[in-house]
Amino acid sequence: MNMYIKSVRTVPIFLAIAGLSLAATPLAAQEEPETLEKLVVVQAPVVVERKSENRASHPVIPSEIVELKRQVSFADLDLADSADVMELDARIEAIAEDSCEMLAEMFPFDGTGKAEIHRCMKRAIASALDQKERAIAAAH
Repeated sequence: MNMYIKSVRTVPIFLAIAGLSLAATPLAAQEEPETLEKLVVVQAPVVVERKSENRASHPVIPSEIVELKRQVSFADLDLADSADVMELDARIEAIAEDSCEMLAEMFPFDGTGKAEIHRCMKRAIASALDQKERAIAAAH
């Protein structure tokens, strides 16, 4: 009987904590406009090969591109400083590598894993290049 009472008391406490965290989420998610502008989006793409099925109910889709988009903040960096530009490059590269490795885990490659991760990283870093260059130009 004590177990039942304890579990009943735990549920309202858990719901109250969950409610507070949900209520606080919109406030935490609201960032200053300046902070939102100081983001670079890294898009890590990978081509996923599908095994085709010749059934009318399942159309043949030989491959598709899956992308993972992640944000890299440079709100704490002064892009007029070359050391901070190098730091942004390192952040972009780290997010690109992490994203591509995550994609490789979700969609395993057929024996070309390392090469495909490397290609994914190159494309992901390139996806952020224009944004990074615009941010650097704006800092000067």
